[in-house]
Amino acid sequence: MKPRLMIVRISFLLLFLLSGILAFSQKIDSLKTDAEVLAFVRSIDKSYKDLFIVPPDLVHDLYGFQEPLKKFGPVSWEKADFDDNGRTDLLLNGYFDLPYNHWCKRLSLVVLSYGNDSFAIQVLNKGPFMYSFAARSIVIDGKNYIKIINYNDDGERKNSGKYFAKTDTLMYALGRFIEKSTPGHFNVKKIEFGLSGGGLWDPDLNYLEIVRDSAIMVLKKFQKDSDSDRVEEYACKIDSLTTYSIYGLLNHINFPNLKEEYHVTWSDAVWNNFEINYDKGKIKRIADAGFSTYGLMALEEILIDMEKTQHWKKISTSQVARF
Repeated sequence: MKPRLMIVRISFLLLFLLSGILAFSQKIDSLKTDAEVLAFVRSIDKSYKDLFIVPPDLVHDLYGFQEPLKKFGPVSWEKADFDDNGRTDLLLNGYFDLPYNHWCKRLSLVVLSYGNDSFAIQVLNKGPFMYSFAARSIVIDGKNYIKIINYNDDGERKNSGKYFAKTDTLMYALGRFIEKSTPGHFNVKKIEFGLSGGGLWDPDLNYLEIVRDSAIMVLKKFQKDSDSDRVEEYACKIDSLTTYSIYGLLNHINFPNLKEEYHVTWSDAVWNNFEINYDKGKIKRIADAGFSTYGLMALEEILIDMEKTQHWKKISTSQVARF
């Protein structure tokens, strides 16, 4: 092949590859209107077909905090690289039109861009009653973070009827948005985690014990026409990514300084219970009914999902609960 012809072909190839890279990287960069933003989000996940930027119905705001939320300074949508991977992400403050209720709920989310036309949506509202919620970007030392505000009762003032503004700065770490922090280092020997149900619902997961990358899970199985439940025990070796995420989050959230209890104001809550043995015999116990910190809730999600994400082997079955 003649050198000149080879150079021309290589040039065309480079232009083709470059155009593909630019098309992927500009997917979010190219969005310019509300309609384009909504169409983009809905194309990623069809469950957001009822997401709007201008609310089509009345906005459900239990405590009338619409004006204070406006003063916080959120915009409908904005772009920034929140996960620090060199690609533009999308932060959206929208409204989810709840079917059959004729009102909308505020919904703030981030669309993360991973390249190659790959995106992931992470919702920032945590908990079922975060209606008075908003988010905006903020830059600290040249890095993008998300500032959030929420008017709610965190359970500390039960039945007081008083609600107040809670603000946090969120960072992206270990695949999730958690409170901005400087990681510590704790020598965690054992993690014990269990769910206890309130009211009529009792969760299946009774107990999870983790020592390094080994785990034991205890599940309660309801038996019809029986006075007792069947209890099954399983064991597994935790995959490396999950192990890294668990211990990474524990170091990020500074768990020794968390509260011992995170209450809610309603009954029938499901409690997430921790006992963490660390640093040569120290023990931290935490009971969380669902409104704790972003970091702790991220850890709880990982532990609860382990029933599905790990490869378990049954080791025993009994009729009496171990715990």
